[in-house]
Amino acid sequence: MNNQAIWQDAVLRQKNRVFRDLPARQAGIASACILFSFFLPSQRVLWVFAACLLSEVAQIWLFRMFTSRPLRSVHAAMLFNTSLGVCAYCAMPYWTWQANTSAGNSLAILALIGALLNAATVRTIDLLHGVAAALPAAAVLLWLVLQDYGRSGNLAATAITTISVLVLLAYFLHAMIQSHSSERTLAEARQSAEDASRAKTRFLSAMSHEMRTPLNTILGLSQLLRVEPSAETARGHASSVEEAARRLHMLINDALDLAATAEAELKFRPVTASLRRELEEAMTLSAALRRNPDARAKVEIDDDVPELARIDPVLLRKCLGGLSVVIAGASPAPQMRLSCLPAPGARHRILLRLSAVGGVQAPVSSAFVDTVGLELALALVQKIALAMGGSVRFLDGPGNRALAEIELPFAPVAEPSEGAGAGRTALVVDDISTNRFVIIQLLRRLGMNAVEADSGPAALSFLSEKAVDVVLLDMNMPVMDGEETFRRIRSASGSVSAVPVIALTADFLSEQRDRLMELGLDGYVPKPIDRRVLWAEIAAAMARPQVDQFGLSIRTRT
Repeated sequence: MNNQAIWQDAVLRQKNRVFRDLPARQAGIASACILFSFFLPSQRVLWVFAACLLSEVAQIWLFRMFTSRPLRSVHAAMLFNTSLGVCAYCAMPYWTWQANTSAGNSLAILALIGALLNAATVRTIDLLHGVAAALPAAAVLLWLVLQDYGRSGNLAATAITTISVLVLLAYFLHAMIQSHSSERTLAEARQSAEDASRAKTRFLSAMSHEMRTPLNTILGLSQLLRVEPSAETARGHASSVEEAARRLHMLINDALDLAATAEAELKFRPVTASLRRELEEAMTLSAALRRNPDARAKVEIDDDVPELARIDPVLLRKCLGGLSVVIAGASPAPQMRLSCLPAPGARHRILLRLSAVGGVQAPVSSAFVDTVGLELALALVQKIALAMGGSVRFLDGPGNRALAEIELPFAPVAEPSEGAGAGRTALVVDDISTNRFVIIQLLRRLGMNAVEADSGPAALSFLSEKAVDVVLLDMNMPVMDGEETFRRIRSASGSVSAVPVIALTADFLSEQRDRLMELGLDGYVPKPIDRRVLWAEIAAAMARPQVDQFGLSIRTRT
């Protein structure tokens, strides 16, 4: 809601609160009038009670007027009427104080504190309403204290009393502000819950429609296939059934992905990888291109973008895949263009621009309202970008086409210096001796000490006797493979379970890498090994604090 709507909502909620308090408030005023009648002329007390009633009637009328005409002038009249009503009530404590009796003075002070209490507890939804109700009572209370100085002439006593009253008024003001803040927070939470409930209802309705459409196609054409005599027509029906099934499958996957991001926090697992290869693979595997077999993806990378960087390829691929669906939904086109360049004015941040090339032009505003599938993809993209520490925005590109920009952080991989790993020890586990030799030589160029093991059992035996800073583990070994070796390392006792483990594998498939990272490995280095990638993964793994099986933080030795 905008500021005007928030203000109107606060005033209307204040109206409801004042109306609910009306019986108790009038009972309190009537009781006060009865008590004051022992110190004041009855006629004067009746006039005060009548004035309070008239103020209440006027307030009800003004609140109803505001409901139909929420104007600032009506609100000002409400505040003025509130102050007049409280002024009428405060006249009784003021007159009673003039009589200067012990019981009357006590009653006057209690009556004024009661008025302040009402303002602080009932009238703070609209803070100005509370201030208008509290000001007359606060002013009379201060005046009575100052008037007491004229009676006693005791400056010290008057100063102490005045300070006490000021502290009391300050506390009431603080209570009013806190109550107003709590009411506003509660109202915002209630509004958010109502919006979420309405959005859920709309989503379920739209989801039902989106799922029934391909289901209707599948069921209808399946029945026709059973009786269709023409093979050519049957093949056409089968193709339509397959297309509808794929659409339904993608819709369900998007819904499940979104549910997963809502139920659990996405895990950001950066690895050292080639930006170009990851971006090209992400676009090739994107859902938008799978839906349109004739579509093509073009990836353009600025020369200033480094070749290698530490990124999360899994989340990057999901983000670009969902974004391609949104862009394709806005501007169906034969080609998607992805540009990668350094973010302007930001170090170690890249800007990814995704747009449709060719095809039908459509404004970006139409990208997000056509189907529930696009809404799912958009929500998923925003959550993933946030998990990666980035942001997404949508613009009108050239020719009024849909254009999306993702700004993401990344850590460039620099050339390692000689001796960068001095004083560190690595255990190289590989069943092929030449592989171990190459890796050990690369490690020694980095200044690291290297020891080797030719199998998983040999590695476990070594780790049980000596400590190392990192384990480089080949995942494709006979007898005990890398996965089993890794599980046994993590289930070992003592500090062995906390040693960083980096996977070495010749398998370039992204699915294999994703599966390995899901196991909890601390890094991933593909073969053939690039020493920049090797050092980047080692440095990142050793810099990360480890946790043992008891939940205690452990750092590798230095």
